[in-house]
Amino acid sequence: MLIERLTQTAEQWTDTPTPDVNASVQAALTGTALAWTHTPSPTIPPPPSATPFPTRTTAPSLTPLPSATRVQNCGTLTSRMRVSTGGRTTLVPPDDTRIRQQPGISASVAHTIPAGQTFWVLSGPQCVDNIWWWQVEGYDTSGRWSGWIGEGQNSTYWIEPFETGPVNCPGAPPPRLTPGGRGRVTLDPFLPNRVRSDPSRTANQLGEIQPGETFRVISGPVCEQSWRWWLIQKEDNALMGWTAEGEPGEYWLEPW
Repeated sequence: MLIERLTQTAEQWTDTPTPDVNASVQAALTGTALAWTHTPSPTIPPPPSATPFPTRTTAPSLTPLPSATRVQNCGTLTSRMRVSTGGRTTLVPPDDTRIRQQPGISASVAHTIPAGQTFWVLSGPQCVDNIWWWQVEGYDTSGRWSGWIGEGQNSTYWIEPFETGPVNCPGAPPPRLTPGGRGRVTLDPFLPNRVRSDPSRTANQLGEIQPGETFRVISGPVCEQSWRWWLIQKEDNALMGWTAEGEPGEYWLEPW
């Protein structure tokens, strides 16, 4: 403080020099001392020394938590299925596939479905007996069913991913056709059924099957806008594609 006052005083005297600077400084010091006589100066603690910041170090990378994924190895097949997607039994080999009550080849059989039958994947997989097992549900002529299905063994897949839509297909009449079976176009109404490239009423039309004409059912069903679609092939192999089974209250196809 004293140095600041002296500096200020010196700056003020720069423009107007006085003949006796020492006398003025002595007087200022004397006055200051008198002023300090009545009020002792508080002890001003020295400012704390600057504490150096710790050296910046690179933060360790976050170790990702283990994800709740299946074990990568289960037998020799790589899994292709996913939860909350559709699937179907493979067309080759053209064999029936068992639906079991629990994962494992020794579990009780709950249902049997043919090659080309579609289903919906609910959960899984579980590795039992070196086979990936998936919990699935489906809808066929017996009604709604569910259970566990194996994905395959050795070099053979028993099921494959396949877009199905909702298995209950709201608004559609219950299915009466079965993959591997035969069907025909109903006589009432006496109208042809369109055959399309995909299970959709906006897909390209490939041709028609006439009332009373028979066909082989290859795969299905697939639900699209309250219609159940089936992949069919005419008996003469001249036409193969998707055709709808009917609409609410009316069938266009029937088992044969």
